[in-house]
Amino acid sequence: MQPIYEKARFNVTKNILIFTFVSLSLLTVFNLITKGANLISTSTGAIFSFIVLVYLFKSNTYKLPAFTALILGYLLNLYNLFGESNFENYIDFFWTINLVLFTHFTLGRKIGNIYFLLNMLTLITVSIFHKMEFISLRPASNIYNTYTYIDFSLNFFVCSLFFGYLINQFFKQSQKAQNDAISINEKLENNNIELQKQYDEKSIMLKEIHHRVKNNLQVITSLLRLQLYKIEDNKAREPFDESISRINAMALIHEQMYKGDQVKNLNLGQYIKELGNNLILNYTQQKQVEFDINSDIKTLDLDTVVPFSLILNELISNSLKHAFADILGKGKIKINITKKNKSINFIYQDNGNWKTPKMEYTFGLELIETFTEQLGGTYTIDTSKGTKYIFVFETQN
Repeated sequence: MQPIYEKARFNVTKNILIFTFVSLSLLTVFNLITKGANLISTSTGAIFSFIVLVYLFKSNTYKLPAFTALILGYLLNLYNLFGESNFENYIDFFWTINLVLFTHFTLGRKIGNIYFLLNMLTLITVSIFHKMEFISLRPASNIYNTYTYIDFSLNFFVCSLFFGYLINQFFKQSQKAQNDAISINEKLENNNIELQKQYDEKSIMLKEIHHRVKNNLQVITSLLRLQLYKIEDNKAREPFDESISRINAMALIHEQMYKGDQVKNLNLGQYIKELGNNLILNYTQQKQVEFDINSDIKTLDLDTVVPFSLILNELISNSLKHAFADILGKGKIKINITKKNKSINFIYQDNGNWKTPKMEYTFGLELIETFTEQLGGTYTIDTSKGTKYIFVFETQN
C-alpha cells in the first residue's frame, strides 16, 4: 500500500497528464485548422504528454513522469517566450505559475524551489532579451486576427482550469491525508490497546505459572523434609538437606518472577542477596556472614538464571558449611559479575579457612562443572587466600 501523500501525488500527476494531453490535443486541432502560431508547441506537448502518460500507467510510479512533464513544460515555455514577442506571451507566465505549483505538489519543496528559481531566471532573461517589448506591444488589426484572440482565450481557459484543479487538489488531498492520518492513528491506538491487553493477560498467566511452579517445588521440599525426619544418621541426612537447598534455590527464582515487575527476566542482585540470606539461615546459626555483591548485569533470563542460581547455591552452601567456623570476626563472601564484549566474568570469593580439603571432588563440584558447561563457560579455583572461583561464560550478544 502506497503512503498517503505518495498516493495523492500519483493521482495528481495522472490527472494532470490526462488533462494536458486532452487540452493540448484540442488546441493542436484548432491551430491546425487555423494555421496558428502555437501549432508546434501544442502538438509537441500533446505527443509527449501521451508518451509520459503511457509510461505512468505501465510503471505505476509518478516521480519520473512528473519530472519529465516539468522539463517538457519548461522547454515549451522557453520556446514560446523566445519566439516572436507578442501579447500571447502573457499566457506563458501563467503556465509557469502552474508548473511551479505542480512541482511543489508532486516532487516536493526542494525541487519546487529549484524549479521556481530556474523559471524566474528564464523570465528575467526573456525580459532583457525582448527589452520589455511584450509589455508595451498592443495588438494591431493588421497583425492579429480573430483566430489569434480565440487561441489566446482557449489557452487562458485551459491554463485557468489547470490552476483551479491544482488549488482544489491541494486542499482536497491535504484534507484527505489528514483524515487518513487520523484514521490510521485511531487504528494504531486500538491495536496498541489490544496488544497491551494481550500482554497483560500473558503476564498474568506467566506470573500464575511461576507461582504454581514455586508452590509445587515447595511441596517437593516438604515431602523431602518429612522423609528427612525419619532419618537419624546425620551423614545420611546431608544429601536431603542439600537437595532441599537446591530446590529452594529454584523455587526462589519463580517466587521473584511472579512478585517482580518482569515475568521473563530476574533481578540478579536482589536474587543473590535473598538466596544468600536463606542459605545463612539454614547453615549458620551462630556466625555472622555478610555479602559484598557487585554486578554490571541487572537481569538474567530464565534459561540462564536456573543453572547460574544452582552454581551460586553450591558455592555459597560450601562456604557456609566449611569456611567460617574457625575465623575471627564476620565471614565475608564477595561476588563480582562483569560483562566484557561477549563474555561474562563471574568471580566468587570467601575469606574463610576451610575445614575439609578444598579440592575434594564432591557431587557439588560435579554440579558446578555440569552447569558451567551448560552455560558455555569455564572456571578455575584459587585457594591461596580463602577460596576463589573464577568463571567465564560466553554469551551470544
